Amino acid sequence: MHIPHVLLARLPCNALRSLNSFLRVAIVASGLMLCGAANAASTYFVRVDGGDASQCTGRGDAAYPGTGTAQACAWKGPHYALPASGSPRIAGGDTLIIGAGSYMIGWGAPGASGGRCYQGGPYDCYLAPVPSGPVLPPRPASSDVATTAAVSPHRSSGATTA
Repeated sequence: MHIPHVLLARLPCNALRSLNSFLRVAIVASGLMLCGAANAASTYFVRVDGGDASQCTGRGDAAYPGTGTAQACAWKGPHYALPASGSPRIAGGDTLIIGAGSYMIGWGAPGASGGRCYQGGPYDCYLAPVPSGPVLPPRPASSDVATTAAVSPHRSSGATTA
């Protein structure tokens, strides 16, 4: 922070010391807030046996137990993390782990309703952009997390099957 010399010359010595102390505290507090924000990242999960956004928080690598709301279980599709309408449920710096399985993306997919996902415009139904955030070190691969993914494009006709 630049403080004009004219201003500093007019301040008494004790005011300069107070200003110096204030600036030190402000700089340290800013640094602590930035460190805290970097550590506040969360991990979310998607699994084929997960639940919807009212049933599960996405914060547990577990199946939806069948009853209850706001359970610590995975979402059943990527649209719950990155909905086509509204704000993403994940933030920059968060990790989204998508379990093995097939997930429909686009019109008719679980969690893809409202906003730009509607029957008259199935071509315009896509996931929200992934939120930007700090660059974090990569997570180590483990045996329970798929390290590769195959994506096969599929054009939806707009019709859904039961």
